[in-house]
Amino acid sequence: EDFAESFDELPRDGKEFHLGSLQCEIIDLRGYTPKSIGVLVGDNFIGGDNLVMPDVGTAPVDVPGGSASALYSFVRKIMTLPRHYRRLQSFFIAWAIILTMAGHDYPNKRDSSSVTTVKERNETNKHVGGETSMASVESMRVKPGAELGTPRLLHASLQMNLRRRRDASADAKSPRCVRVPIAMDAKLP
Repeated sequence: EDFAESFDELPRDGKEFHLGSLQCEIIDLRGYTPKSIGVLVGDNFIGGDNLVMPDVGTAPVDVPGGSASALYSFVRKIMTLPRHYRRLQSFFIAWAIILTMAGHDYPNKRDSSSVTTVKERNETNKHVGGETSMASVESMRVKPGAELGTPRLLHASLQMNLRRRRDASADAKSPRCVRVPIAMDAKLP
């Protein structure tokens, strides 16, 4: 099934657009997943799941097609933004530009938070702060990701997201359902 027609446009790295009077720019964030974006809005960066709060670090590479080397490249790209830029924790639904301020924050002995600066991330990120090497990111994120396995609701959420939350059944009398594969090749285009 081809989902390309589900969207008016698939965003690409560097693409600029307006959200009302705000100038925005797409940033490619592949790593945790093979296709993910973030958006620069003024001095704010709204990112996906790759880089969580500094005391938690980065996402594990546990989604089919995820890549520790892409995760490392993404993190380095974000860490070069001006140090005063703020990163807002967010969740992106597939490739559509739907920003939901929800966040993946796993506070451990601190209040929940969703905003940090690039400076704070550079200095305090558990996995990639300071001069972290690609090899250390791989060792910290690939093995834990492999141990987690495929997220339980991955297949259902991908189908709903790619269909823009429309159900798969063409017949209104049929029960709403999604297809769950018995096996899946982890290689994505």
